[in-house]
Amino acid sequence: MESLNPAPYSIIADALNKFHTASEPIQALALLCATAMVLGTVWSVCGVLRAVAGRGTTGGRFGRVLRVSSRPEHLILPGRDQTT
Repeated sequence: MESLNPAPYSIIADALNKFHTASEPIQALALLCATAMVLGTVWSVCGVLRAVAGRGTTGGRFGRVLRVSSRPEHLILPGRDQTT
């Protein structure tokens, strides 16, 4: 007697089937979106790890500025003499 249990549903197999049957421009767009999502996630995780590691720098118009305080007069600008 044959088993009456159907094969389990696989969301990955379904997604690959939909990708395979889509037109080429849609496939290219899906690959670009997936790549952008992965790169954005990596960029965000690196930013969090950098902040947790204590290298809290913020990019600005004139390069990087190291924040040692929330007050603007306490900013250290790289390459500048801080004795004045």
